[in-house]
Amino acid sequence: MTAYFANPSEYPQPQEPLPLAAFLAEHRQFVYRVAVVGKSVAEVVQDVGGWIFDQSAQGCHVTVVTIDVAGAESLKILGAQSVSLAEAEIAGEEPQPHVLMASTGLCQSHLSVSEAIGAIIRRKKTSVLLFGKDVAAGDHPSARRIEYPLSTATAAFKSHALSSSDNLSVTDRVEVFGHAGIAVAPVSLGSKRSSIRGAPTRRRS
Repeated sequence: MTAYFANPSEYPQPQEPLPLAAFLAEHRQFVYRVAVVGKSVAEVVQDVGGWIFDQSAQGCHVTVVTIDVAGAESLKILGAQSVSLAEAEIAGEEPQPHVLMASTGLCQSHLSVSEAIGAIIRRKKTSVLLFGKDVAAGDHPSARRIEYPLSTATAAFKSHALSSSDNLSVTDRVEVFGHAGIAVAPVSLGSKRSSIRGAPTRRRS
């Protein structure tokens, strides 16, 4: 812990405000990072848009990594930033997210993504969640199914995000995803209970 979080009489506080960038660089462990990986922005918003909004509202830095970044403006409504999968791969392995939400559909079609997520699960330093049709149906062997009810406000933001991207899908008041229990298989991927490489996150102004 650095001096200005210690005893103020022994370590006087700085007279000038610390530059935000320098503060975050020194205390990056205090920035809670959430990464969501999917095929497209539309898929992510439809399946876990409410959950994304709630993470952002709680102060997390949420980065959505997709192959197709069309409709990225809708993510701003949810408080998240959009990064392409190619950009994330160039960025390297740091910083790692604290929570990773991954599309099983993307894992099925991209071996590199599946292998990266499997490695993250084995390191046991990141909480890994999975979403997709197989998870929602309870057919994924590696995911412990979770039903996540949306509040009225969260559902409203998600609906606005969907409409901004010309996605006319009805906003379900419950999203379904699952905790990943074991390494993700590339060919068979598959709150209320009943990197990928981490892309750099930017603090919202």
